[in-house]
Amino acid sequence: MNTPPSKDALREFLASKFAEAVEQNPDAVVLYAAERAPDPKPYVKRPTVQEVAFKRELEKMRDHQADKTPADSATSVSPAIRTNALSLDDYPGLVQPAENNEF
Repeated sequence: MNTPPSKDALREFLASKFAEAVEQNPDAVVLYAAERAPDPKPYVKRPTVQEVAFKRELEKMRDHQADKTPADSATSVSPAIRTNALSLDDYPGLVQPAENNEF
């Protein structure tokens, strides 16, 4: 019985055949430049759960403050100023988070 050739013998045989083919026809093998790796996406910081909750609580406080102030009063301030009447100074210990427009 014939035993099949070993892997090393097959590798040598194929390498020699390839070398002969390239020797006879050098244009048979075309080398191409490798493709560029895709550029990574820029890092986008997502707001943390605490930042989202903090912003939600500030909105609730602003709404609550706006509900408390009388809208028809002759001494009331304009609506543009009234929305900003609630400041972080009114609540010690609170800090404004970094501004993210992804909400």
